[in-house]
Amino acid sequence: MDCIERERLLRLGLKVSYYRKIKGMSVDNLADKTDLSVSTIQKLESPTLARGASLSVLWRISDVLEIHISKLLSDDNNSYVE
Repeated sequence: MDCIERERLLRLGLKVSYYRKIKGMSVDNLADKTDLSVSTIQKLESPTLARGASLSVLWRISDVLEIHISKLLSDDNNSYVE
């Protein structure tokens, strides 16, 4: 994995965490509502693990968080700060 890809994956996780917290949801709540494991959400949101996710998983997350999937996928460094 190159440096750019790693940074993008880390930003993806930060965005998921940001929007989850804005919605007032815990990791457990998000996992339950998306039918994903708590471990999957924790790994995705980890600020030190660069973990990817399938589009299917990202759609489920964005649907539950009531945001457009593009907010998670945007390559803009500040796209998760409104």
